[in-house]
Amino acid sequence: MARGDTLRLETGHSWQAPIVMRPMYDDGFYAGGAGEIRFERDTRGKITGFVLWAGRVRHLRFERMPARGNQ
Repeated sequence: MARGDTLRLETGHSWQAPIVMRPMYDDGFYAGGAGEIRFERDTRGKITGFVLWAGRVRHLRFERMPARGNQ
């Protein structure tokens, strides 16, 4: 989310207030109660997914899927 000259990364659900993700290291963010998120990239630097750590959940991987028209 861009506001003014700052850039913020937020997550959340439509029924809740957004959670601001704080940077921890390159591609790694802390999202409060949502846990820690690390984005993964391919060799060209494109984001291919992310890994989530939250409470008892560890290394839960989400992979980016091709757009429906590009399968």
